[in-house]
Amino acid sequence: MKRYISVAVLGLVACANQHAFEKQKAELEARRAQRAAEEAVRRERQDEARRVWVEEQAARARAAEEARRARLADWRARGYEPVSFEDFVLDYKTVALGSKRVVGGFYQVFRDFETLAARPMESPAGNTPRVVVLSSSAPREVRAKLLQCRQQGICRVMLLGHTAKCTVERFGYLVREDICLAVDGMFADWAWAW
Repeated sequence: MKRYISVAVLGLVACANQHAFEKQKAELEARRAQRAAEEAVRRERQDEARRVWVEEQAARARAAEEARRARLADWRARGYEPVSFEDFVLDYKTVALGSKRVVGGFYQVFRDFETLAARPMESPAGNTPRVVVLSSSAPREVRAKLLQCRQQGICRVMLLGHTAKCTVERFGYLVREDICLAVDGMFADWAWAW
């Protein structure tokens, strides 16, 4: 009889263990299902946030493109032809004096020598292609912005101007006569692409 009781007790214990195991398994599966549902909600929120961000970026790009086109149309209506810095350097001595151009580059001043170049320069004696800039007859607000550029040392700008004859001097001596860009206006927040 003692033996039968032990087997019965063991059977009850095994049955209780089986029940506890199944209960733990069900709880674990419930937690997994809850985590999966939370993860699905999190992914859905991320996807929605990503979709909204992409739409905002596309809207900004469209607005920037519209602003760029409007700016170009305004410049052209005023008689200014947008050209790349390289094209301006290659052609500025052959175009008619007074030709209106819009040219982008880095504005730097070396003492009183104002220049526009495709990339920043460390000294005026370098071999970097550059154009002499005349700003003395530019509107006051343009001269104020260029003064800020002088204080910063360098600025990336888009200059509206016309070709004009000028003399380049060094230490008070005439170095050469050249064609310069006389500044009529300035656009400081711009992209290189037309």
